[in-house]
Amino acid sequence: MRDLCSRECPVCDAILNYCNKYACRDAEIKNTSCRSCSMMGKSHSQTDETKRKISKSLMGNIPWNVGKNLTPEHKRKISISHTGKQVSEETKKKLSEMRLGNALSKETKRKISKAHKGKKFTSEHKKKLSERKMDNVNALGYKHTDDAKKQMSKMKKDKSLSTEHKKKLRLATIKSIEARSGQVYPNYNPSSVPIIEQYGKENGYNFQHAENGGEHHIKELGYWVDGYDKDKNVVIEYDEKHHFNSDGSLKEKDIQRQLEITKYLKCEFVRLGDKYGY
Repeated sequence: MRDLCSRECPVCDAILNYCNKYACRDAEIKNTSCRSCSMMGKSHSQTDETKRKISKSLMGNIPWNVGKNLTPEHKRKISISHTGKQVSEETKKKLSEMRLGNALSKETKRKISKAHKGKKFTSEHKKKLSERKMDNVNALGYKHTDDAKKQMSKMKKDKSLSTEHKKKLRLATIKSIEARSGQVYPNYNPSSVPIIEQYGKENGYNFQHAENGGEHHIKELGYWVDGYDKDKNVVIEYDEKHHFNSDGSLKEKDIQRQLEITKYLKCEFVRLGDKYGY
């Protein structure tokens, strides 16, 4: 039976002696091995049996850094220490082989997603990412398998974007077009103009439309409307066949668009078209 100042090496079972019980207890908590075992791997590779023993001895132990948050200064030092380090092709190959077949759990994916939400890349970072992808010769000519294509397609179909996300994408697209081509001129249906004009005259409205000052642009939402009477705060839309589902109901995106516009402008919204008998 061992005393308070000695313990067995968790790898080779050799007896390790300590100067006092506190040092012994500290080594027990950290699960340190003897000098011979700890030096293995520095000058030569460990045997599979040794690796198995080390793995078994560490099972159930809580790592020392669990629950500890690194300070910004500590993170900065780690970043500096890794900057400029080049990983050899052999190491890259080993890392790639090691990761093959290791599928991340849904919980791990959720944690990774949460950790990256809200992060914004600098222009310099984006430039480096772009250059790195351009130089990636391994991706040239790569084709996804049919199974991979099906999975990606399903993933995109199941993913629904929020109204706010759609608005950001819409505004970003408009901004991109303006940067390339200048002012944006949305397409319109010329045959709808006389109908909008006639409805305006019959009901006392003066609509701004594609042929009368241009369609009104709600910049904050990224929408253009077929007609808008600013004085009476009335929006008018002419719906062609493609605005409806096969059962004759108005498409969800048009319903959502109307809700966004009426909420923002606090306006009256009128819909015209064959469906409504006008």
